[in-house]
Amino acid sequence: MEDRIKVSGAPITEIQRAIAVRKGQTVLLEKINKAIEGFVGQEEYRRIYVKWYGKPEPYWTPRRLSMAGGAALALMMAVMFAWRYVTVMRLNKKLTLEIGGRRRAEGEISRLNEGLERRVIERTEQLEEANRKLQTEVAERMRAEESVKGHTKKLEIANKELEEFAYAASHDLQEPLRTISSYSKFLVEDVGKDLSARAKEDIHFITNAATRLMAMIQNLLALSRAGRTDLHINSVSLDTVMENICRDLTERLRETGGKVEWSGLPEIMADADSIQRLIQNLIGNALKFHGDAPPLVAVRAGRVEGMWEIAVEDNGVGIEKEYLVQIFQPFKRAHSTAKYEGSGIGLSICKKIVERHGGTIWAESMPGRGSRFIFTIPAAAQA
Repeated sequence: MEDRIKVSGAPITEIQRAIAVRKGQTVLLEKINKAIEGFVGQEEYRRIYVKWYGKPEPYWTPRRLSMAGGAALALMMAVMFAWRYVTVMRLNKKLTLEIGGRRRAEGEISRLNEGLERRVIERTEQLEEANRKLQTEVAERMRAEESVKGHTKKLEIANKELEEFAYAASHDLQEPLRTISSYSKFLVEDVGKDLSARAKEDIHFITNAATRLMAMIQNLLALSRAGRTDLHINSVSLDTVMENICRDLTERLRETGGKVEWSGLPEIMADADSIQRLIQNLIGNALKFHGDAPPLVAVRAGRVEGMWEIAVEDNGVGIEKEYLVQIFQPFKRAHSTAKYEGSGIGLSICKKIVERHGGTIWAESMPGRGSRFIFTIPAAAQA
């Protein structure tokens, strides 16, 4: 028996467990175990197993297969149900989050809409208020403009009446002045030998005063005519104008030893007589207000931003800074009549002529270093 192969395995274990359970006798179980250990070969073991338990059935019987299939199906269905449940729960959670997010977004949008509506209402109120203010300002400005137009019209009428009055008064005053001057001369001629030196001096003062007043009246007439006469705008050659001026001032240039220089001046659109009078007045002042050196006058022109800028420069006595503006007003002088003759009307006439042409005039000067008078004439109509 010792050389026999020991039989063991699942059937032996089943036999041992079955005997022990059925009989409940441990001693018997030990004997059977010892007997089984003595069995030789699988065939003997199988015959004992069949004798005691009957022919063994296969484990996977149709019933077990059916139960196993049912259990597998149930497990599969349970798994599918759990998967679907989990999926639905995930989707539900996701949907809940999305719904919550959408509700929060809708709440935020609603809040923003409310804020936007408030801002729109506030902005609308501000715009309405600004519009009301603007309408009020426009109305006030229109009333102001109407008032300015009315005052301007009244001023134009007053200036026209003043010019007419000045013209008429100046014209009417010349006759009494001629009479005073003439009878002063007659008086000297009639009783000249019998007049005392003091009387002759008084008559001389009367005659000089009448002469100066006559010159002032004539200048007032010229100033009035400068604003009353029609302008005939044509192409004017400034070179030709300068030649005419130098011809008219020949005697003055000879007396003062003065010299006038110019070169390549342009043609401008202007009233020829007015422009000649304007430049001749400026050159005449330069010849009058000269220092120790002979007067030297230079006339230059250039184009500046759609305007012709024409300058008359001299080497004369110059003008103090505080007089540079007032010298263009009637009877305003920078120098006394005792030293320099004149009525103080010439530059006012120049200013009137320039303004009627749509330009401006100003002066630059330093005492002892000469003066520079500049005026502008529109060049828009120039070729």
